[in-house]
Amino acid sequence: MARKILWVLLALSISVNVAVGLGYWDAQRRYEQSREPRRAAAMLAERLGLTDDQRAEIRAIREGFRGLRRGHRRDFRAGAAEIWAALAEPEPDFAAIDLLIDAQAARTAALNRDMVRPVAQMLAVMTEEQRERFLELVARRPIMGGRFPVVGF
Repeated sequence: MARKILWVLLALSISVNVAVGLGYWDAQRRYEQSREPRRAAAMLAERLGLTDDQRAEIRAIREGFRGLRRGHRRDFRAGAAEIWAALAEPEPDFAAIDLLIDAQAARTAALNRDMVRPVAQMLAVMTEEQRERFLELVARRPIMGGRFPVVGF
């Protein structure tokens, strides 16, 4: 009897470990997919239930914004390089570094301002229910955590 209980417990333990392991693997796979812009866009479109026409309209809006976004990214990288170069000096000039930081903050604000109109256009394409769901999903993610979550459509 004791042997049967041990075998049952062993089988149960193995089953639980396999289930937890597969759950972890699936979560990692989904996370990696969400880091790929095209896959993230497809996942978001699926979660919102966008029609093919809505996807096409949103894709067109995004394409119009893509070049502008690249320019902002290039400027932002150049500004960061200037800050690091100033910090690398033997005796950093903190007043100059403060000005560089202010310029970098202005670049970030400019990007945010330029993103408002395309995001509003994308929201206008969605139904009320889709907008609510989108805003709920976006509220869970950091807006400027590497990329704006909307841009991946």
